[in-house]
Parts: sequence; C-alpha cells; structure tokens
Amino acid sequence: MVQCKVENEIVASALFVNSNKTCQFVIGDLRDCGLPEPVVHTLFWQGIVVGKYLNCDQFDLGYSATDLMSQVADDLTPEQFGGTSHTRLRVSLTQ
Repeated sequence: MVQCKVENEIVASALFVNSNKTCQFVIGDLRDCGLPEPVVHTLFWQGIVVGKYLNCDQFDLGYSATDLMSQVADDLTPEQFGGTSHTRLRVSLTQ
C-alpha cells in the first residue's frame, strides 16, 4: 500500500502486488479536494520505488490504472518514469 500526503493529510492511496519480478498496480483512489497535478505521478513513482526495493524489474499498470488516470488530466507513460512500454498478449481460453 502506497499513500501520498499533502500538508500531512492523505490525499491518494494505491495498492500494489509484487511477485518475484513484477510490481502490479491493483487499485488506487484520490480524494476529491483539488489535488496538485503530480499526485498520481508521485503515487506510481512510490510504487515503483517499493517494487525496485523488493527486486522487481517490471512495473505493470495494467487496466486498473485507467480509472485512476481518468481522474487527472495527464496520461501516464513509461517514458515519464525512465522506462519503456512492452506489449503483452492476453488470451482467454474457452473450452
């Protein structure tokens, strides 16, 4: 769990799950109180820092980040954090 504070008050929280290799963003929420623009960036950066500390070498925003990012004006890109985007394939087997 990562939390961001502004003036000693929690304004954003996010849950990350870490495997041996990947730090996966699961869910996050922002308080609706006129937050400064970089709060979401700070939230994800803290998740990356904790994941790196736990020896993860990949950070996955997945589809869960779409709702959180829709609450702010900026779109987040891997390049903003010094990384690169990787395409992945999602397959659902039916019978």
